[in-house]
Amino acid sequence: MPEDWNKDDDLCHVRDNGYVADMEFDEETGAWTYTLDLTGGYYLYQYNVSTDNGESYTSVIDPGNIPYCNSIGANQTRSQFYVPYDAEKQSANDDWTWTLPAENEEDRGKLIGAYYDGVNGLGNAVEIYLPAHYDKDREEPYNVLYLSHGAGGDEADWFYQGHAGNVVDRLAAAGECEEFIMVAMNNTVYRWDFDVIIDNVKHYLIPYMEENYNVSTEASGRGFCGLSMGAMTTNKMLFDDPEYFGYYLSLIHISEP
Repeated sequence: MPEDWNKDDDLCHVRDNGYVADMEFDEETGAWTYTLDLTGGYYLYQYNVSTDNGESYTSVIDPGNIPYCNSIGANQTRSQFYVPYDAEKQSANDDWTWTLPAENEEDRGKLIGAYYDGVNGLGNAVEIYLPAHYDKDREEPYNVLYLSHGAGGDEADWFYQGHAGNVVDRLAAAGECEEFIMVAMNNTVYRWDFDVIIDNVKHYLIPYMEENYNVSTEASGRGFCGLSMGAMTTNKMLFDDPEYFGYYLSLIHISEP
């Protein structure tokens, strides 16, 4: 648990259990506070507000730190803060600086929130990452990676919680990968009906991307990746349509008993 962490012990996220702490009220300042040492990296949090001494509570987003991605249409319910890496206080495993935005602003890509007409006949939310030097008129179209979140998530998970855009920005700036486009969908709206999701991706989302952005129309230039329930979606896509994407990646949670 966080209060037990020290430099020689890794702080791990286990079985989706959240850490709940009671804040203390300062009568002089009127502020509620809680303090503890944490290892480096990003953390998600929310306030649990009770009016009956903890018998019940309502979870709310920190009004002073609204998730930035919500401004482009997402619905993330937890705010975020970052703990800097300190080599004297933290082990090398705690260095998560590679998830921060690229040092040079010109190396940072752009995140766009949009809606497209989905298989359900409604406007479906999508978040699109365009690389720092995206050129809509480039002769060679960009490779594109389609990303599916896990259960309970939405189209912002990969970029807000996973920092996929920051990671790719840094890799591209360092010359470790070419620039490419990423597309994160919202599959929660389809209640994880894999056949419907796959139909939506193939016949609605991909055509939308090909019509509006300079992306590859060849399987060799497309990849599909999913986390948890999104990984099951990926597996279904792989077995049913192995030739539709050139690359498939499934990321599965494994917990100790």
